[in-house]
Amino acid sequence: MFQLFFTIVLLASLLLPRNALAYIDPGTGNYLIQLLGGIVLGATFFAGAFWKKIKSAVKNLLQKKAKESNEKEK
Repeated sequence: MFQLFFTIVLLASLLLPRNALAYIDPGTGNYLIQLLGGIVLGATFFAGAFWKKIKSAVKNLLQKKAKESNEKEK
């Protein structure tokens, strides 16, 4: 019953939109750009800190797949 109600409300909200009468000021756009930049820099530093572990994990995964495919060919 809840799932049916949720589906009806979701479809109604998507198919019958109303004007929000909202204003997004330039500061909000600037904040979103800063947020995106922070996420990119954070992900870069995170990947850099664990680069050797990530590299060895990918290398081991590829070696396992190559070994399995060689065993299947025999």
